[in-house]
Amino acid sequence: MTRMGEFQGLEGVEGAIDYFGKDQFFKSVSAGIRLLKTKYKAMMSSGDHGSITIWIDDAGKYRGAFSRWQVTSGHVVCSTKKELSEWLKEWIPRQHTDS
Repeated sequence: MTRMGEFQGLEGVEGAIDYFGKDQFFKSVSAGIRLLKTKYKAMMSSGDHGSITIWIDDAGKYRGAFSRWQVTSGHVVCSTKKELSEWLKEWIPRQHTDS
């Protein structure tokens, strides 16, 4: 795998998390949750109207952030993948709509 960059400035993470490109991109809740932790510490998803970044912080908490036009309007800190899944079910559709 070729490192393409890094996720920087993620809350709860000291330093950065390596980014390897399209392999860290998810479209569905199940794909994002499955690859998070089993393969990567950070994943991203995007649509025409926003983007989502999910990651595992240094304390082992699951985190998610929704951004539109470089402004974060939704954020969550969870103890379990199930909680993160519920948050993603609400926020993934928002990256594909203007509301």
